Amino acid sequence: MTSRYRALPAILAACTISLAATACSSGDELADAPKDSKTFEFTGTNLSIESNASELELVPADIQDIQVERQVSGSVNGNAPESEWVLAGNTLTLKTGCAGVSISCKARYVVKVPRNAVISAENTDGSIQASEISTDLTATTGKGNIRLNNFSGHKLDLTSDNGNIAGDRISAPSVTATSDNGEVQLRFGAVPDNVGVKSDDGNVELALPESDYRVDTKTKHGKVTVSVAESSASMRAIQVDTRNGDISIMNGQ
Repeated sequence: MTSRYRALPAILAACTISLAATACSSGDELADAPKDSKTFEFTGTNLSIESNASELELVPADIQDIQVERQVSGSVNGNAPESEWVLAGNTLTLKTGCAGVSISCKARYVVKVPRNAVISAENTDGSIQASEISTDLTATTGKGNIRLNNFSGHKLDLTSDNGNIAGDRISAPSVTATSDNGEVQLRFGAVPDNVGVKSDDGNVELALPESDYRVDTKTKHGKVTVSVAESSASMRAIQVDTRNGDISIMNGQ
C-alpha cells in the first residue's frame, strides 16, 4: 500500500471531526434540521441580541413580542449541541455550544421583531442577515458576513472583524461600515448625508444616487475610482479609507 492510500483515512477523519467548532462540510446541514420556536414577551423599544456560532436572521413583523425560530444540527462529544435562548430585560441571548469534538455543529436563528424595535445585534462566530428594517440598526460580527436588504432607518452601523459587508437599497442618512478583513459593498436607494467606510484588507464599492458629494478617499495599496459629482461645498460627506484594497464610488441605484 502506498503512502498516498495510507494517508486517506486520516484525511477523511480530519474532515469529519473538528476539535474546535464546525468540521469540514458539504451542503447545508441545517436544511433538514428540526425547527423549534419560542415567543418572548417584550415591552421595550430597544433590543440587544447576543449570538455565537450561528446564522442570525432579523425579520421585522407586525407583532409586539419577540418570536424566535431555531435550528440546530450536528453533535458535540457524541451528544446534541447545547443551545441557549433566553430574554433577560432587553437582551436576547442565542448561543450554541460547539466547542469540543464536534461534527457539523451549526445553528440558525430567525428572529422576528416588532417593527419599531431599535436593534443592536452581535454574532461572534456567524453571519447576520436582515431585510426591511426601518429603525436604527447596529450589527457586529467576529467571523461572519453581514448582509442587508432594503434598510430605511436613520442610522446604520456595521462592523465585521473577518467578513464581508453587503447592503442593497440602503436609505439611511447616516452609515458607517468597518471591516478588518473583508470587502464592503453598499448600494444606496436614497441620497445619504454621511457615509464613513473603512477596510484594512478588502475592496470598497459604493453605488450612490446622482447628487454632488464631498468625497475623501485614502488607500495605501489600491486603486481609487470616483465617478460621482464632487463638490467641496456639498453637505453630503463620503469618506472611505482602505489599507489594502481598491475604492470605487459610482452612480447607481
